[in-house]
Amino acid sequence: TMDDLLMQRADERGFISRPEILERGFGDRDIRHAIASGILVRIGAGLYAPAPAYRALTDDAKLASRSRAVFHRHRGAVVLTHQSAAAIHGIAMWGAEVDEVHVTRLDGGRSRHEARVQHHVGRIDSADVVELDGVLVSSPERCVWELACEQTTESALVSADSALHRGLVTAESLDETAEQFRTWGGSRSGRLA
Repeated sequence: TMDDLLMQRADERGFISRPEILERGFGDRDIRHAIASGILVRIGAGLYAPAPAYRALTDDAKLASRSRAVFHRHRGAVVLTHQSAAAIHGIAMWGAEVDEVHVTRLDGGRSRHEARVQHHVGRIDSADVVELDGVLVSSPERCVWELACEQTTESALVSADSALHRGLVTAESLDETAEQFRTWGGSRSGRLA
């Protein structure tokens, strides 16, 4: 079984990484045993969460947990964006896929899709990035537009309304952000919403 210190870290953050487990003297066999025993659940490549707590989460909260873990693994190289940013901000999503973590590369890395992580490339200004609980995420305005460009008009409306209702954005701040997205594919849905 995993030691108390390791499980306390996993409980506090919601995840633990394979290197952290190995650092404490446990091996891959111990990880497999912890998964089989229902102590841990695999949430990504080399990333694990306390099984009972993780299984009790909503789908959006599970995405937030996986997103924080992926950010930790890629610290300094990525910003959480799209659905991942929405999950961290608490912006409602309707009909959006929440199985994958979305990150935008800051390190010049290439766009790719691997192990349920979608790596986006593109320019993201520092003004469009905020820090929440130690993770970098796209600002609420940018997040709403990222979702709007990839979802249906109805889904975009749900997310925009949620962000407005929670006081994360204003109609004016969404309008000010619109110019950045005018050439994005799917921006028509965002404008309609």
